[in-house]
Amino acid sequence: MEEEKQQPIQSQAPAMDVEKIVQGLREQGLKDEQIAAALDQMVKEGKMAQEDAEKAKMLLKKGQEENPENEEKEAERLFGMKFI
Repeated sequence: MEEEKQQPIQSQAPAMDVEKIVQGLREQGLKDEQIAAALDQMVKEGKMAQEDAEKAKMLLKKGQEENPENEEKEAERLFGMKFI
């Protein structure tokens, strides 16, 4: 009898559209750090594969690099003033 190889739990989670997940979390008002924590929680709960979470985190990082003014816009919104 051959032993069946079991795949890790992480790879058994359904494949997801990580771009839509990240976008949805941003629309809820979560910041990148909060989104990363939510992604980690989804992996722990088996709702997302580790590979998908890593891909989503790369999207977050890429978004920060492409849009460094997002921090400034967020600060302007929070403080109600325009930074020069």
